[in-house]
Amino acid sequence: MSQGERLLKIYNYMYDNRIVRNKTDFSEHFNIDYPHLNEFFKNKRVFDIEANYGKLEKIGISIKWFITGEGEMLSNKNNSFDNNGVQIINGINTGKIENNVDLNKDNFNLQKNKFSISKDEINLTDKDIIKVPILEIQASAGYGIEGIDNPVIVEYLPIPKKDLTYTQNINAIEISGDSMLPTFKSGDLVIFAKRIITSDGLYIINRDGKIYFKKLQFMRDNKVLIKSLNPDYVSEEINLNEDADYFGIIGRVFKHISFNEV
Repeated sequence: MSQGERLLKIYNYMYDNRIVRNKTDFSEHFNIDYPHLNEFFKNKRVFDIEANYGKLEKIGISIKWFITGEGEMLSNKNNSFDNNGVQIINGINTGKIENNVDLNKDNFNLQKNKFSISKDEINLTDKDIIKVPILEIQASAGYGIEGIDNPVIVEYLPIPKKDLTYTQNINAIEISGDSMLPTFKSGDLVIFAKRIITSDGLYIINRDGKIYFKKLQFMRDNKVLIKSLNPDYVSEEINLNEDADYFGIIGRVFKHISFNEV
């Protein structure tokens, strides 16, 4: 078994145990340039063992096995996944770093809070208020709205810090359309954390230069299913290897502000 094949075996192990959700996640975890990941698997590129020594040990991979192929892949088969894997709280992988944002520090709030709240429920008497920028563009819950590279901030939404899962690199955007009915109505706001990609869930995405608000389901072979909540809309499957030039994930939606009763 070549080192590339051993690396692929590590990916399958991490995927099966939900340490990573897909190959993009795996690439980011080990600082691999994602477009070249398959070349590592095919032994055409050399994995940087020294830079990733600690990460391999953390999930229980035997360094001797990875370098030489001798012995067992797991250094201790009795290691529990709670100790070596990723703790998931409120649907978020809290023990890992996503795009250089440490989810265990100031950017992440471990306190559980409601995903959907009405505008009237926002307590502005709270001492620790964050003003979330509301962008001028809208996210289509339909067939797409033209996006721009540097959207204008039209106003700020004050919201207590304790009600936010993420507190840095966050923006609010207005929903337009009916594809996410009945939960999300046109005119509602969603707050998203830029460059955060964790598990299946709600995301702001860029599709052919248009901004959408959709539910994403990450699948094997680096495929993603783009879904609407409204059954009148058909789901779309894309392949990240083939469609990377015209598809991008902007950020994860973690809060819904309704202007109606929720």
